[in-house]
Amino acid sequence: MQYFYDGQIRRYLTQIVRAFSNFSYKDGEEQLRQVPVMYGDLTRQVSNIIRDNSENKLPSVPRMAVYITSMQMDRSRLSDSSFISKINIKEREFDETSQTYTNTQGSGFTVERLHPTPYVLGVNVDLWSSNTEQKLQILEQIFMMFNPDLEFQTNDNYVDWTSLTVLQLENINFSSRSIPSGTESEIDIATLSFIAPVYISPPTKVKKLGVITEIINSVLNFDAGTISLDGFNPDTSDQTKVADGYVVLPDGSIISNNPNQPKEAEYDENGNIVYSGLKPEDSRTTVIKTSSEGNINVANVNTASYRNFDILVEKRIAKLAKNAANVNDISWLNVLEAEAPAKFQPGISQLRLKRAELLTPIVGTFDFVNNNTQELFLTFDPDTIPTDTLIQGPTKNTGTVDYIINPRNFDPNAVKANGVRLLLLQPIGGKIERIFTASGSTTRVETEVDADSVYDIDVYINNIRKTDFATQETIDGSLVIKVDSSEMPRPGDEIRYVLYINEDGADAWKSTANKDFVADTGDICEWSGTEWVIIFDASQTKTATYVTNLNTNQQFYWNSVYWQFAVDGYYPRGTWDLVL
Repeated sequence: MQYFYDGQIRRYLTQIVRAFSNFSYKDGEEQLRQVPVMYGDLTRQVSNIIRDNSENKLPSVPRMAVYITSMQMDRSRLSDSSFISKINIKEREFDETSQTYTNTQGSGFTVERLHPTPYVLGVNVDLWSSNTEQKLQILEQIFMMFNPDLEFQTNDNYVDWTSLTVLQLENINFSSRSIPSGTESEIDIATLSFIAPVYISPPTKVKKLGVITEIINSVLNFDAGTISLDGFNPDTSDQTKVADGYVVLPDGSIISNNPNQPKEAEYDENGNIVYSGLKPEDSRTTVIKTSSEGNINVANVNTASYRNFDILVEKRIAKLAKNAANVNDISWLNVLEAEAPAKFQPGISQLRLKRAELLTPIVGTFDFVNNNTQELFLTFDPDTIPTDTLIQGPTKNTGTVDYIINPRNFDPNAVKANGVRLLLLQPIGGKIERIFTASGSTTRVETEVDADSVYDIDVYINNIRKTDFATQETIDGSLVIKVDSSEMPRPGDEIRYVLYINEDGADAWKSTANKDFVADTGDICEWSGTEWVIIFDASQTKTATYVTNLNTNQQFYWNSVYWQFAVDGYYPRGTWDLVL
């Protein structure tokens, strides 16, 4: 193995020493004096050097010494040692004349990093002091920094994934003094023991990017199905020559090298370009646009690709975006033309969306809306749309809702019928909800809530409704929930109870028994014939759920936080593609 040393352990030590620098104490004259920090443990040899090899000279105090006590491999943090992380970096161009960075892109690099090896670094900090007051002043300042640990960074290199770590205080030995012997008074030393999880990294490979950044000309010969380099090899004659023939553009127009002899594109009965009428050397497609004089205009090179863009899908409309910005400012023609010779076919060409919660993409055909080239109107294949999640209710088991409403300004009497389901955009009613883990077996749950303020309860054990096995009792004015012994919670069980507060709610939402209805934002409720029943509890559901609104025939998706359109959202590059 070749010699390699990067000073990684030294950098960790340097930052630890810095962490204990600049502490001060007040001396007997009320003057602030800085405590020096050095690296090295208190051995006899070190002490001799500090005292100038003299028994008549004592080392100055206070001072601190930092030194390594151990370094162990941390097997709990080990992972795949063959893993390689690749990062592509683009730097800004540097102007050698002005010695400044410009606003244009410079060279690009690929950094390949092997997975580092984890270690636990043990470090001691010795605090030398001549009296207790000195020690207390310094220790108090140090202790405030560790709650429970201190984060530090070894460098500001963007690609160094091991630069950030923490220093944890593990042990404190307050004094090194023992029972004195003789008249000599030794210096008191307090020892603080620390550990730091660190990494040791192998060398990193840095390669200059050699990827294609622009496509000037395609060299595919359509007739022969081969790659032709005619016209690309440098001319060996004394005069620069121009290749003969015509060039077919993606839009079907043909560029002639002789502007006085233009040639029109040839099409078949289906409107497709006919390449067979052109000579092989003339049938190379290009994305270079030309000026009115027929000369190549390199400044107007079309290098757009849909792989460079994100999209925003909202209500079946797709818009291009660049890093969540410039939404609806980019024409779809830029990316469609760049896919030549493939042609956009309205109602046939497909847009495919990939979602993390789905195994297969959502597929839809597309077309422009009213000649607006910034927006695509999507028609989704129903077979690729996610299947609705069945939700069991008192009257039916389906994955649909009838309406999405705000309960605060909606009259449910207008739609009330057996099996009608509503998705709520706002909460309604008043309640107190608490969740805790049982520490022992008990049949009583003390709520510490005024019993007169509660008119009903719900009890859940491990997310299973046990209300039918629970009764209400009043002890000293507070509500106590008593659970039947057959359903008694065990240690570790999750208990959740809901207390419905005596508030006279809206009459339209009350049950036939005049009981108020209480629900949260995002809940789905169903009319059972006598009352509104919550069949989807948003606060307790963390799994992906799909429902279709029968009123608008739109599907919605519960992402464990809120409801959104099942297909709508922001799709970064790589999560969508085109099939023309």
